[in-house]
Amino acid sequence: MNHKNLHKLLAKQIKKNVGESFLENPQFTALWETINETYQEYETDREILERTMELSSAELEEAFQEIRLARDEIAKEKKKSDDLLLNILPVEVAEELKEKGFTEARYCEEVTVLFADIKGFSTIAKTLTPQNLIAELNLTFSKMDEIIMQHGLERIKTIGDCYMACAGLFHQKRPHFIDAILASLAIQQWMREEKERKNGAFWEVRLGAHTGEAIAGVVGKTKFAYDIWGNTVNIASRMESAGNVGCVNITETIFDMVKDYFVATYRDEIEAKNIGKLKAYFIERLKPEYAQDELGMIPNDKFWEAYNNISC
Repeated sequence: MNHKNLHKLLAKQIKKNVGESFLENPQFTALWETINETYQEYETDREILERTMELSSAELEEAFQEIRLARDEIAKEKKKSDDLLLNILPVEVAEELKEKGFTEARYCEEVTVLFADIKGFSTIAKTLTPQNLIAELNLTFSKMDEIIMQHGLERIKTIGDCYMACAGLFHQKRPHFIDAILASLAIQQWMREEKERKNGAFWEVRLGAHTGEAIAGVVGKTKFAYDIWGNTVNIASRMESAGNVGCVNITETIFDMVKDYFVATYRDEIEAKNIGKLKAYFIERLKPEYAQDELGMIPNDKFWEAYNNISC
């Protein structure tokens, strides 16, 4: 076996123990070229081994340390890229993309789409500096992110002052329609508390939701964007735009599924483009028997027992 075959064997071992991507690292490439140059003058394995044995333990340790440092650096860079991908895409989609190099569109038989929109955003924006405006938006959307994650929803996107989330995309065995309502109530409660804390100097939001089928997938090649499409999205958006600030506006579809657990008020029929009139309800709170607090925002043990027995 000549030195070229020995190098192939070494490369095979590195791929097995360190990872194939390590071979593409500039630091390793430089080290590999040095090894090649060093051994070019030797023709036999005996001579290569004799040359290796001439290296002092300090020299060997230095070479190994370079490899370890390069490997650690690659691991850090990989974590950065993985974290960035997870900030853009849901975990399940990001894993599929890393594994296959592409993602497949998914048909979702039933999900709950939630929209939130800030009342009078354009007017408010005129009174704030760009820095203050972004700071307030960041505060609001970050809190919404925190709340929806606690209730198993996935943030889909934000467009200006509009926030879109979805329940049931990856947790089909959970009653996503209830998760969406709990998240909605929690958002409205936080908005009220924040406005009170700031002595009224804080905006208000409208929330609207609908349950139905949808298509979900990734669009784009250079800039990935995960999105969902279908009438369910359009109807949820219409519920939001036709709602009132401080309220959660839902369709009759959701009302029929959650009416045993929440207090709701029928409000009117709403005209939805290309769909027709839809009955709408305002969700106010949890029913007293399912609430831990007087406001009806925090579920009690009885509620969670009933929640866990809901078939999906």
